[in-house]
Amino acid sequence: MQLDCELFIENYNITFLEDWNKCSWPITINNVISEEWIIKNTEYLEKWKHTRFPYYPLLKTTVKGKLGEILVTEYMRNNGFKVSGRKNTGHDRIIDDIKTEIKISIRLKTEFICNHISLDKDWERLIFLGINAETDEYFPYFITKDNFRNNIGQFNHQQGGITVKNDDYMLLTKPPNVLSFFQKINEWK
Repeated sequence: MQLDCELFIENYNITFLEDWNKCSWPITINNVISEEWIIKNTEYLEKWKHTRFPYYPLLKTTVKGKLGEILVTEYMRNNGFKVSGRKNTGHDRIIDDIKTEIKISIRLKTEFICNHISLDKDWERLIFLGINAETDEYFPYFITKDNFRNNIGQFNHQQGGITVKNDDYMLLTKPPNVLSFFQKINEWK
């Protein structure tokens, strides 16, 4: 059994075609989800069924990242910020003339993971958007590169590979008690 799905993003909602056989968007790393995997994870997938993001656990990580960029772009634009495309691959967007990296975590609880933060990338601020899919609560925060550098000991080091010289960090956090060096998005200006 092979499942692929076309992704539609409108007004912060993700919906998928009901007829799996007509879908075409790859939603897994190998573009295939086995029937065995679905059976094994049925209970977990059922928990997502009635959320705004019912198929989020099935998305490839690159698609999750693109979704985060879209959600943050719209959020910032809707709140009066000027958003444009990136200048290079070291950041995701330019927001109010600031090179901005974007990270997202959508979970069924209010405990989020901010993954793959790199000090050597070309960003000035990083926006982290945590979304509790169960309660539909959004937690938008940002950190400056200086604050990240000064507090790097609070982050866990990840194995990022030779190409980034292991300059790869992550953080597990529980908003609204985010560590003090993160700022609420309304403090952007």
